[in-house]
Amino acid sequence: MKFSYTLLKQFVPKLGSKAQATDLLSAYSFEAEEAQGGTIEIKIPANRYSDASSHAGIARELSAALDVPLALRNFKNLPFIEWKEKAKKAPKKFSITVEDETLCPRYSAQYFERVTIGPSPKWLQAVLTECGLRPINNVVDIMNYVMIETGQPLHAFDFDKLSGKRKPEIIVRRAKKGEHITSIDGVKYSLTPEMLVIADPEKPLAIAGIKGGTGCEVTESTTRILVEAANFDGVSIMKASRKLGLTTDASQRFSHDISVSLTEAGLNRAAQALQSLAGALPGERFDSLAKPIPKKVLAFDVEACNKLLGTSFSEKEAAGYLRRLGFKNLKKNMWEAPQERTDIETNEDLSEEVIRMYGIGKLKAVAPRVPLMAPVANNLITTKTLVRSMLRGFGIDEVYNHTFISKDDISRGELWTGSAIALENPVSAEYEYLRAALAYSVVKNVDENFKYYDTVRIFEIGNVFRNDGKHLHERTHLCIALGTKGNETFFELKGIIIRMLEGLGLADVSMRELAATDKSFFMENSLEVKSGDTLLGYLGFSRKNVSIAELDLEAIVKHAEGDREYEPLQKYPEVMRDVSMFISLDTRIGEIMQAVEEANEKLIVDVDLVDEYADDAFSDKQSITLRVVFQAKDRTLTSDEVDKEMKRVREMLTAQFKAQTR
Repeated sequence: MKFSYTLLKQFVPKLGSKAQATDLLSAYSFEAEEAQGGTIEIKIPANRYSDASSHAGIARELSAALDVPLALRNFKNLPFIEWKEKAKKAPKKFSITVEDETLCPRYSAQYFERVTIGPSPKWLQAVLTECGLRPINNVVDIMNYVMIETGQPLHAFDFDKLSGKRKPEIIVRRAKKGEHITSIDGVKYSLTPEMLVIADPEKPLAIAGIKGGTGCEVTESTTRILVEAANFDGVSIMKASRKLGLTTDASQRFSHDISVSLTEAGLNRAAQALQSLAGALPGERFDSLAKPIPKKVLAFDVEACNKLLGTSFSEKEAAGYLRRLGFKNLKKNMWEAPQERTDIETNEDLSEEVIRMYGIGKLKAVAPRVPLMAPVANNLITTKTLVRSMLRGFGIDEVYNHTFISKDDISRGELWTGSAIALENPVSAEYEYLRAALAYSVVKNVDENFKYYDTVRIFEIGNVFRNDGKHLHERTHLCIALGTKGNETFFELKGIIIRMLEGLGLADVSMRELAATDKSFFMENSLEVKSGDTLLGYLGFSRKNVSIAELDLEAIVKHAEGDREYEPLQKYPEVMRDVSMFISLDTRIGEIMQAVEEANEKLIVDVDLVDEYADDAFSDKQSITLRVVFQAKDRTLTSDEVDKEMKRVREMLTAQFKAQTR
């Protein structure tokens, strides 16, 4: 924001050069830098617009940094005075109605007559120019001057152009649907009911807090004016400004919630300036504020301040810094904050005022007095790093997709329990939902890459979001897709997943066929991946030449072995037996092998496929041979024991799979 060094110098006569002003502000208040001529560029924090978007506020900061009094004296017949609450009476010459007090907490206005329109004095034009404003005429320039001096935006209406039944009326209301307004610079804007306007009974006169319109603007023939000084809801002004694509000096200030106390300050200052520079005769005043503005009083504990800052201020020192900034000591440790300081809310805020006036650069560097602890390893981060390394080793490339998906994506089918989470304010129809799975976007990536490549091998690691009806869940998933225009990739992907899970230390993994009705995203012949009873993910086809897997990385981390453990060599020997059988071609060999392992988990330590053979002579059957490995931890198994267990295995195969053992 641009400020006039010339005007600041009038407020703080002991202020040195412009370079000293920028150095003081940067050291004690805000970031500042010199600009051309008498201009200083100052970056005002969002919570300090109420007091620091004005020359009076910046001058207060400079006087506090220099520890010199602020000059509240006559300046070119424009004395700056402090404001006080005054008795309010209903005006007779005009009427004002505030329909929405939430969006307009305070509306003040004053009538002036015998106004002489003409050019502003050169000193006033120079100050406005240094602040980046264009001089127009004395009345408009006074409105701008008071804004940059006090921080309160003002607007002047030609009183004789206002309409009303018996007397001119001002109505503060929401815009009507389809209503338009043409600004004073000739641009037409379409208004919506969310926007606030200043209007008379016939037309809107201004976009509240943003820009004035045509129809009641001040011209050379104006002799009577009504000056507005109001306070508007910051959020509504910001939204309206963005929607209209219109940002002004006034909208910048109102968008940051300036204090309601500034309206009277601005109106008082405007009255003085209009009398001195436009020969105006002040008349009736209106103020919608029903109750006095409550004072903001806080208890300041210097001991708590020192503990927070690591300092040793005495009460007298701390009090001196607060007084410099306009805080008033009411009694003992009770302090009243200036009304325009809307950022002051807690004891810590007062401590911040003390330390910045002391000088943050003067604080001594002290080693932290806290116990240092070794960082705790984040297993999820470690696992993601390891997974990326392994998959790149398999020649698979990583991709990154948007977190949002469309309704069409969801309609392709589900992968996980729980519904997708809809956004309240989606930016477009393509991004209506938070993704419930990574596979939706990864499949699209495969299709897009098929335009240029015959083989696509990609993976993605990212967060997914689901709603189970009671809670919202966010999980980290891994999705792998292998696609070719020729050979099948399902078994390759299955092998990659098995090898990857082994590398992560997950020993207990099983894959079982997924029922067609379970998850409609996959085609038939898909698998679910489990560790015990915990679902780790799915593996299947999105179509014949594209195989895809999605795994829950957080579930994998939870079930993976933390450290590798070494077991001593077994003392007792293994005993192996082969079993050959005819089974139906539709029977899954994996299911048979798992059933054999579960026949006696204490003695059967491994089951391997030794031979698989199919022939037209076998009709709808195939021949397989399994090798069953037996071993006991406490003894050497006898032939009788093994034969007995093999008999049970054969009986189970016949009963459960209708196998013909031989």
